[in-house]
Amino acid sequence: MPSIALKKLKKYGYSRQNISEFEKDNRTIHKKNYKGMSLNRSILEYTEIKECNFDFASITGSIYRDCTFTDNSIHESDFEFCEFSNCNFQNKSPINCSYNNSNFINSRFFDVTFDACTFTSAYFERCQFNGGEIKYSTLENSAFKDCTFNNMDFRNLNMDFVEITSPHMNYVVLPMAQIPFMYGCMNYLLETKDAVKISKGKDADISVHEYFEKVIPLMKKYFDESGQYFPLSNIYIALKEYDSAIQALKKGLSIAVENRDFRMLKYYCYLIAKSGCFQPDTLHMFYNNICRLSPQGKGSMNELKNYTRHIGEIKTILFEQTSISNLNMTIRSDIQSKNISKLSYILESIFSISKTDIGYGVNQVEILITENSPLIIELRVGGDENGLVCLLIAMMKLLNVEERASLFLPYIDTDNNCIQQLYKTAKEYSSIIKSYAVNLTLAEYYLGNFRKDCFKDIPCYYHNSSVCNTSYSALLT
Repeated sequence: MPSIALKKLKKYGYSRQNISEFEKDNRTIHKKNYKGMSLNRSILEYTEIKECNFDFASITGSIYRDCTFTDNSIHESDFEFCEFSNCNFQNKSPINCSYNNSNFINSRFFDVTFDACTFTSAYFERCQFNGGEIKYSTLENSAFKDCTFNNMDFRNLNMDFVEITSPHMNYVVLPMAQIPFMYGCMNYLLETKDAVKISKGKDADISVHEYFEKVIPLMKKYFDESGQYFPLSNIYIALKEYDSAIQALKKGLSIAVENRDFRMLKYYCYLIAKSGCFQPDTLHMFYNNICRLSPQGKGSMNELKNYTRHIGEIKTILFEQTSISNLNMTIRSDIQSKNISKLSYILESIFSISKTDIGYGVNQVEILITENSPLIIELRVGGDENGLVCLLIAMMKLLNVEERASLFLPYIDTDNNCIQQLYKTAKEYSSIIKSYAVNLTLAEYYLGNFRKDCFKDIPCYYHNSSVCNTSYSALLT
């Protein structure tokens, strides 16, 4: 029911739609006309959206979980910065839309044609593309992780700086000229037995073998003659010709530095970090050298904006590739800041558990105590991924969160005697802490830089809203 204020606003021509007006609580939205409307920051779950008109509509920053999109009209629409989780898409008419910076997780596309769309910096994980087309579109800087492609032709796409990780392709045609500009694609083609072809002109294609046997040598020569060192470096790295790769990278970096092209520097940094050609200290030194390019004094505003836009990503790229796996945990106590006599045993218990070597090496441990009242303990541990998962379970036993600890049991070796002893020790510490009449509560944890495939589905983040009840209005004061 529209408010009185909204009714009066509409008399003045106010047309922005409230989120609730997007049938938020409906399970089926059928043949609704949202043409040209603003439906930003909508949140829908378990909803079928069918035969609706989203032409020229803005739906930026929206969240869709377990939704189905069927035969909607989507022309020059804006779905940027959206999240699609476990969604299905099927459309008879072509989609012309911007999906820049959107995330698609565990979603499926059936015979969908994307025509002149933009997917810049979009992220796809465990998605399936079944038939349909993506044509005359740009996917620059997007990422596809563990995605499946069936009966797809990508010959008319901009796929510069796209990253593909663990793809599965069946009867797929990849764009010949774009492959050297993609991360991971050449390595995939060198190793795969999937049914993949490489485009040759508008309609023809060639085999992967012919591509590497006949085309790649010509590309190497052409890229060297024309000074295109990014694709040239990428080819050398895929072929394990590392000395040539390093020389090409140096030339490309010199040109990017000379032109103060921070965007291109960022893409080179990612290629360098993933190549394995450089030691961590070299990557860190390289970052410091880039920082020296920071526009000073009379530098142009364009140059300053480009630097600030990309330097954060450059730092993440160069440091994250060398960062060890880590566990970050926040524990809330009921110990007041004026009464810390019981704190020493608690810290000793946490430190002892965190440093115990159960066969995966000794962890790096850091414990911080906030001055809040009651006191909050921040635990930061770096080490082997398997060891960190075992430590997380042990900490949950210490904090008496047994039901959540069970989520991680499939990821560990339950027959390991050292692990079982660690859990026994954690329970003993927990009993002693209880005798001190101290309550410890798990407020939050986060597992970072986990790269092993066996941990790809692990619950990496937890936030206890019942104890993390900070008033958001306090953030503004």
